[in-house]
Amino acid sequence: MIRALVIARDKTHQGGVVSFVELLVANFSQNVQASRFVIGRNPDKHSRVGALATTLYDSIRLAKVVRQQQPHIIHINPSLDFSAMLRDGLLITALAIINAPPIVMFIHGWDEAFLARMQNSRAAGYLFRKLLNRATCIIVLANRFKEALLAFGIEAQKIHVTTTMFDPALFEGIRRERQNPGPRLLFLSRLVKEKGAQELLEAFLILQASQPDLTLTIAGDGPEYHNLDRWVKEHRLGHRIVLTGYLRGEAKAHALIDADIFVFPSYYGDGCPVSLLEAMAAGLAVVTTPVGGIPDFFVDGKNGSLLDAVSPASIADGILKLLRDKHLLGIIRENNRLTAWKNYDAATITVGIEEIYQCALDTSRAG
Repeated sequence: MIRALVIARDKTHQGGVVSFVELLVANFSQNVQASRFVIGRNPDKHSRVGALATTLYDSIRLAKVVRQQQPHIIHINPSLDFSAMLRDGLLITALAIINAPPIVMFIHGWDEAFLARMQNSRAAGYLFRKLLNRATCIIVLANRFKEALLAFGIEAQKIHVTTTMFDPALFEGIRRERQNPGPRLLFLSRLVKEKGAQELLEAFLILQASQPDLTLTIAGDGPEYHNLDRWVKEHRLGHRIVLTGYLRGEAKAHALIDADIFVFPSYYGDGCPVSLLEAMAAGLAVVTTPVGGIPDFFVDGKNGSLLDAVSPASIADGILKLLRDKHLLGIIRENNRLTAWKNYDAATITVGIEEIYQCALDTSRAG
């Protein structure tokens, strides 16, 4: 049996990484005995000094826990950005000092600008490369992320590509309940500018005249919520566009099941958005962009519409392609449902993670 110590932030932090870790730990087989090590400051406190102090304290706690529990694998979950790499770099340094067991580093988010800075700075690039090489295995969410790490000098055998996953239990006992027969769009994500929700609202404005029964649900919370809410009120579209706030559990499942098309026009540093896989599992056609790992599995015309650019006009065109051909829309929806349940459910992806754990152990023993 593999004893794994999985490092992640507290459950009170909303977001895909925390949800992924919870789902992963819940789906490990009997071959893995996992415990969680919670890191990070209280999400209501934003002092940089406080954050650094918390990270230093976490590093000391982690070293102590590793000595006590003697795990076979340490699984760490950074994003590729400055703050995450600084935080997790301190944790990894603490682990190196105590000669800790193999580290599996699962890189979730991806910041191209950060990687470019590392490539353009000899000193920073050296430190970043050394940090990555302390991991026995590195997991990324896109083939192009793997290529970027290879170009940065990371050994190919270290790097593994996977996807995120959805929880089948989310949909248990959930049935379609909506009364409005018209098509419904769904946006489900954190409301930050780069996710494209504002462009989607403006696309809806383009579509409203030709699609009088079209409705839109925007599910999520974040810094753009009030701007989006103000826009809906200013355009007097509250009867057709609903902002629900952050959804989880049964409420999220109903939002997914009751929709027809999932619209995710992101230009954010996403890896493989869980919400997109959940939408496919619910049988939604998808309108999205080729960010992160999406191009590795998403085919334009087969899974929905893949946008070349994020603009109100391009989003509207992508939606119209699906609405104008109801037969094709039905085929795409069923194809997405079958694809998701075959390839991206939690149990299937967790098996792959367990295999990477075993690979890390084998590599460590051989070395």
